[in-house]
Amino acid sequence: MELKTERLTLRPVTRNEIRDIFDNFTDEVTTYMYPDPASDIGETRDFVEKSIEKFTAGTDVVFIGRLSASDEFIGCFGLHHIDRKTPELGVWIKKSAHGNGYGLEGVRAVIEHAKTNYLFDYLLYPVDKRNTASRRIPERSGAYIHRTYQENTPGGKTLDLIEYRIPCARSPQ
Repeated sequence: MELKTERLTLRPVTRNEIRDIFDNFTDEVTTYMYPDPASDIGETRDFVEKSIEKFTAGTDVVFIGRLSASDEFIGCFGLHHIDRKTPELGVWIKKSAHGNGYGLEGVRAVIEHAKTNYLFDYLLYPVDKRNTASRRIPERSGAYIHRTYQENTPGGKTLDLIEYRIPCARSPQ
C-alpha cells in the first residue's frame, strides 16, 4: 500500500524506520501530544512492532511520510481503529520540517484513503487547542468541532483537547 501526494509518499511503517522515529519524536514535537518521546530505542522498536501487528490485524495503519523527491523522513500519519465506525487520525511531523504544509498534505491523503477503503460514520481528529498548526489540518479538511475536554497524559501533561469530526462523504468501493 502506498499513498502519493504532490510531494509525499506514505507507506505503512516498517522496522527500517525505527531510528528515524526515535531520532525525531522529540520533546518539542510532542509538547501537545498524548505520548511522550521514547526514553530509549527499545520503546520505539516496541511501538513499531505493535504498529505492524495492528496493521496485519486490520485495525490500524501507521504511515511513514517521506519526501518523494529525496526519500527524506518527514513524520508519521496514523489511521487508528479502522475496524470501528469512528476511526481516529493522528499526525506528527519532525521539527525541521514544520511549516511546510506536510501535515495537511499527508492527512488529506490518509482521509481520502479512509473514505475510499473503509466504512465509517466520521473520522476523529483530537488536537490540543494550543497547537494552532495542527488545528488548521482538520479545519481545512471539512471537519467540525464536536466537543472539547481535558485529558491527562501518563507523562503528567494536561491536554486541552478539541475533538474534530470529519464526516464520511462516500462509501468504500
